Amino acid sequence: MELRWLHDFLAVAETRNFTRAAELRHTSQAALSRRIQQLEAWLGARLIDRAVYPSCLTAQGERFVAQATEMLRLANESRDEATLGTHPSSDLLRIALPLTVATHLLPRWWRSWFADRAAPNCDTRPSNLHDAVTALVSDSADLLLCYDSPLLPIQLEADRFERKLLLHDTLRPYAAPALQATLPAPHAAAAKRPTPSHLLYTDGTYMGQLVRRVFEARGVPLPEQAVFRSDMAEVLCQMAIEGLGIAWLPGCIAEPAVARGELRPLGDERWSLRLSYAAYRNVANRNPALRHVWQALQPARPD
Repeated sequence: MELRWLHDFLAVAETRNFTRAAELRHTSQAALSRRIQQLEAWLGARLIDRAVYPSCLTAQGERFVAQATEMLRLANESRDEATLGTHPSSDLLRIALPLTVATHLLPRWWRSWFADRAAPNCDTRPSNLHDAVTALVSDSADLLLCYDSPLLPIQLEADRFERKLLLHDTLRPYAAPALQATLPAPHAAAAKRPTPSHLLYTDGTYMGQLVRRVFEARGVPLPEQAVFRSDMAEVLCQMAIEGLGIAWLPGCIAEPAVARGELRPLGDERWSLRLSYAAYRNVANRNPALRHVWQALQPARPD
């Protein structure tokens, strides 16, 4: 059995919808359904009643929700003990975050947060957004740093979790100068014959869903043809720098390449989307290191 089967099942149990669960898990609906079937085969029991719509859990599935949650909790505890040799200490901060935030934002933030005070010991755990949120909810992480958009809000209980907005950013299309000179518009779908010049996110990723909403807001379908797909913005950025296509990128990733003359933004504000980054914590978490960092967080400047 794989732990991601349990995450997939709990996503379906929470949403009662395979499509929405696949979006939360940043995977395709077909892959999620296949893994649910593998979990059912491993258990020898039906968990999802597929004879009705919308999807609902069987009696065995309803009972298994609590068991799956407990299995993941025990697995997280075992991982912590194996990694640290003991339970997390009071001076250790465990941060869950997407890779983009970990590589492009956290180092800069960390330096500014602790410019005039001692920083706590830190254990970062980069992953996809859904797993990062799950880590916070399951208490295997103290702090969540992640994307924040009203179009795809993070659904956390307001009485259990506190939020601080840290930074405003913009998601927009970029291309290498040489390629941009050959393009009549930032979106090939505006032409009668789409050209294979798009670098797109893998279906189900958070950024991919935001890009889809940009196209939907303009009444233009998202191009089906792509010269390259990846779930990592960093990969798409490098492909765009090489002149291989148009990539929708957060400013925190694209701006260094723009400053070097390797990329240029495309189109006007209609083809961009405001994106923010936020911090979340469980208000019941009494970790002194978390309290120390939460006080050091510098909120975003007003728009």
